Amino acid sequence: MSEVAIVLITMLLSFVIGAVGMLMFGGKLTFNYLKVKFSRGKCVLVMAKTPFGWRSFVAKKDRHLLNWLYDKKQIITDVTEDGVHRFLNVAMVFIDTLKPNVLIKVKEGALFPSDFDSEVFNNILIRALTRPEGKTDKMLKNLIVGVLFLSLISLVIGLVVLSKIGSLAAGGVI
Repeated sequence: MSEVAIVLITMLLSFVIGAVGMLMFGGKLTFNYLKVKFSRGKCVLVMAKTPFGWRSFVAKKDRHLLNWLYDKKQIITDVTEDGVHRFLNVAMVFIDTLKPNVLIKVKEGALFPSDFDSEVFNNILIRALTRPEGKTDKMLKNLIVGVLFLSLISLVIGLVVLSKIGSLAAGGVI
């Protein structure tokens, strides 16, 4: 194998590891965002206010209606143009699950609805980021990083050995 192929394969492997890590640590919102992004305008990202907090869903567009699932029930929501917002180049709407047939209106220039308590949400994020790690969490993270690092090293070594063997075999044929 040529050095160019080795570099391309290691770059591809690094990209795949980064993408898998993003999906693992980003949670369901990241996965839903990617589904909406790859749908090319056929789906909408729904941020739903549930009794337990905000959750993300993917809704399919059908003219001015959104079809989405909540608690394994099909929900149909009527959409107006002023209720649809853009979030990282995808369409996004805010919906209350107690009244799922209408959208939550967001004020002009605001990033989220008025009943969204950003201070409490920020405190929850800070507590999650600063919480002490348990022994199992730390061990699992170290194990995953170690396995990924060793697999990357073994892939590079394998490709180098294969390129050397290939050049030796080609040298003997000529």
